[in-house]
Amino acid sequence: MQKQLIILAIVAISIAFSTVAAADDTTLHLEMDKAPGAETHDGFFLRMSAGLGGSNITAEPENGGDREISGAGGSFELSIGGALTENVILHGTLAGAGIGEPNFHGSGDAFQGEYDDVSLGFVGIGATYYIMPANVYISSSIGASSISLEGNDQDRDREMDDNGVGLILQVGKEWWVSDNWGIGVAAQTHLGGLQVDDAAAGEVEWGYFNYGLLFSATYN
Repeated sequence: MQKQLIILAIVAISIAFSTVAAADDTTLHLEMDKAPGAETHDGFFLRMSAGLGGSNITAEPENGGDREISGAGGSFELSIGGALTENVILHGTLAGAGIGEPNFHGSGDAFQGEYDDVSLGFVGIGATYYIMPANVYISSSIGASSISLEGNDQDRDREMDDNGVGLILQVGKEWWVSDNWGIGVAAQTHLGGLQVDDAAAGEVEWGYFNYGLLFSATYN
């Protein structure tokens, strides 16, 4: 009986070693079959993202009467650039977010009446760093921000003439679907502010905070 157990143990160990060796050989062949530059973050970079989130916008006039706008809506981000080194990307960033059915709070002359559409805009420069082989990335962009309010009556449309400063932060995860394309998901925070001289309210401090979940397609 003991001899049979010993023989079975030797056979089991042999099978285990053979399986590990076969797996290593398969992995090696898969790595050898990859084209040069495949599943690597280098060269030209394009990331297109869209999703849903929430926004909060505040207006603080020097004459008093703070106002606040909040609500949910869609958001997008487009980044185009190239790799400085492998896994380190420098890119231009265009982004925006909207509030489809905004909620208004407070009173004052910062903005009167209600607007049907509220949107945020951003254009700037940023960098993305990939943590490999997990294919997790951290991205940040800084640039010019804008706020736009639109109503049914043309007299109530308002777009800030002055641009402020905005910042976008992202943390995401991607999965390769081909040699150069990946799809992913990311959590994004977009915040900024600007100062506007208003005839009725005086100098108004505008600020906003947007957050959302984005789904992306990336070429690299």
